[in-house]
Amino acid sequence: MIKILKNSDKVIIVVHEIYGINQHITDLCELLSKQDFDVICPNLLEQEVPFSYSQEEKAYMHYIK
Repeated sequence: MIKILKNSDKVIIVVHEIYGINQHITDLCELLSKQDFDVICPNLLEQEVPFSYSQEEKAYMHYIK
């Protein structure tokens, strides 16, 4: 889970893509927090290591299960 709290009165909840919380999602969350939003991105993948983009089929199969 990513949780960046700036004590803002606005929060953005980021829902990651099928690959999980990868560098792209982390960068997006950091970009949004720099604009003074609180940002929360729950780990819906239920695993610590995200899938790489080269594992698209495996990530998709995990997603539909």
